[in-house]
Amino acid sequence: MRSVIFYLLFHFFISPALAQPFDVGKLRELIEGFGDSDTTKILSLLKLAAYYNHNNLDSALYFDNRAIQLSQNLRYPYGEAQGFSILAGIADHSGDMAKSFNLASTALRMAERLKYGRNELMSKAYTQMGFFEYNSGHIQEGIEFLRTAINLLSKTNTPESQYFEKYSHISRAMRLQGNLDSALYYASRGYELSGKAQQLSYFHPLASNALGLVYESKGDTLKAIYLFHEAEYEAKKANHLFALSNTYNNLARIFNLSGKSDSALYFATKSLKIIQQCYFGAYLPETANQLSIAYETLKKPDSALKYIKTMLIVEDSILNQSKRQQLVIMTFEENRRNEKLLVEKNAYISRIRTFLLIGFLIVISGICLLLYRNIKSKAKANLAMQKKQKELEDTMHHLRATQAQLIQSEKMASLGELTAGIAHEIQNPLNFVNNFSEVSGEMLEEAAGSRQRAAENSPEVTELLTDIKHNLEKINHHGKRADAIVKNMLQHSRTGRGEKEPTDIKALADEYLRLAHHAFLSGRPGLEGKEPKDASKNIPAVIIKTDFDPAIGKINIIPQDIGRVLLNLYNNAFYAVKEKEKEGRREKQKTETEIGRDVMPDVSGMQGGSEYQPAVSVTTKKKGNLIEITVMDNGNGIPENILDKIFQPFFTTKPTGEGTGLGLSLSYDIVKAHGGEIKVKTRKGIGTEFFIELPINA
Repeated sequence: MRSVIFYLLFHFFISPALAQPFDVGKLRELIEGFGDSDTTKILSLLKLAAYYNHNNLDSALYFDNRAIQLSQNLRYPYGEAQGFSILAGIADHSGDMAKSFNLASTALRMAERLKYGRNELMSKAYTQMGFFEYNSGHIQEGIEFLRTAINLLSKTNTPESQYFEKYSHISRAMRLQGNLDSALYYASRGYELSGKAQQLSYFHPLASNALGLVYESKGDTLKAIYLFHEAEYEAKKANHLFALSNTYNNLARIFNLSGKSDSALYFATKSLKIIQQCYFGAYLPETANQLSIAYETLKKPDSALKYIKTMLIVEDSILNQSKRQQLVIMTFEENRRNEKLLVEKNAYISRIRTFLLIGFLIVISGICLLLYRNIKSKAKANLAMQKKQKELEDTMHHLRATQAQLIQSEKMASLGELTAGIAHEIQNPLNFVNNFSEVSGEMLEEAAGSRQRAAENSPEVTELLTDIKHNLEKINHHGKRADAIVKNMLQHSRTGRGEKEPTDIKALADEYLRLAHHAFLSGRPGLEGKEPKDASKNIPAVIIKTDFDPAIGKINIIPQDIGRVLLNLYNNAFYAVKEKEKEGRREKQKTETEIGRDVMPDVSGMQGGSEYQPAVSVTTKKKGNLIEITVMDNGNGIPENILDKIFQPFFTTKPTGEGTGLGLSLSYDIVKAHGGEIKVKTRKGIGTEFFIELPINA
């Protein structure tokens, strides 16, 4: 409670007074008058560290370390977080941007755990991190950090007049981005507000420089020079040497660009003196660049060489100083960790002694209660986290499934439109071919009858008429076969509603199995070409086995699409056993012929024959969150060399006119769109198994 009162006292009364240029000597005397247990001393040390951060980095580091150590001893997290925020600024001014970003991140993590002053210090950390990002080339990330800093500051009831630092930084970032109109808006707003924030007057040069840079980029050199001189005046008044060095660099650059090398050399030299005095490594490269340009323009190679030697010495000095500061910071962090461990150890010993005085039983009860509450709280949090993660996973799965289904629907619709268009275009000439071939055949029959009645006709005419009739029969046969293919293409082009619905997979599989078997017995295997009318004479008897898992029930699928997949697999299975039976029949006839010639061949390895019994089986079973449909036949199997091609569009092993090569390709796309997989397992001469895996909650 006392820490809260000191924070409010400092924030509303002491801080505004110290924010203006103040008497450093009196403030240092005032600090020595406070005791080490007084948080007001910590806040005063932090104010001195912030002031020296702009003109004397050694002093800034000294006072900041004292403030952080006292904050740790008093367990004053606000002071510790504020101290690390200032450490980030010190590292930035010394030229170690990476160290600055890491320290700002540490300050941010500390600020997130504060009970008061949280948003204020988080805003400072995000400002420092944003400054690092846009200066490192990550401009958009820097702008987002700075906007986050403004949003956090708006929650602290801080007057808008104190936002100008953030606005000025956003202006600099947008200028680097090339967005000069937005940069001018934010720079003007920051400049306007900086005039009202008198308690932060030593930041006013930042706003003037930011606005001057925008006008310089827009080509208004006179306005830019005016604003840079204004920043020079304000920086001198507030003893803000870091901003003054930046201002001199800006003036040197603009005079170099204007061809006024003497003026550029004058201001660059003044910036170099500040860098030598304060070890501001951040502006050393810019100062070196402007001096180099000025000497080169003035054609003074001797001075340039002398300057280069001087710059090497200064750079080495600054780098050594920067390394020393880094070493101090690293040593301080290590001491901080050790002190924290020591404080925790002492606190633990103190608690143990206190608990022993109160009593062993009370200690055990308190520890058990604390552990119980922690475990219960963690279990509740873990449960909520797991529930949220499960919801996110389900949502993502649903979105992916929906996306796959939409892609498949579009693909099927496009294919359907293309197939229907081609089929309709082909069907008209096919009708003419069929009709004219039938009419021509009838006319030839009539001509043949007339010839028989006319004895004067020669044998050559009879033979010619017979050949023409034979050709017309072939034209008619192949025309009808093409007509059947066109009709099958139209069947491929038909699409259903394309909407998923709960479907009994057992009933669906059984229905399409009966449909495929009926088509097989009638000599018309599903979607393939129509065979001769007497084909049923050679159709073998096929054993059909089914094994449907009753535990599956209904699953969410598009029944028309999955039915098309099953029908295609059934047709392929019936075709495979039929072909194997044909081979066996031919082999048997060959054997009987050879036996009739008193030749006894070795038939032990013969496939098919009288012992071969065609069989097709369908099984369904539940496997966790999946259902598996297996279609198996005991045909000849699929050759290994084409196994990886069977799902490619228009690839088929059937003879010309008996297959389009689209069945397995369409089946593969449909199953993938349902979030499932289709696999194949085959053995030469033994048979083939197709496995369809579909998620139950597809």
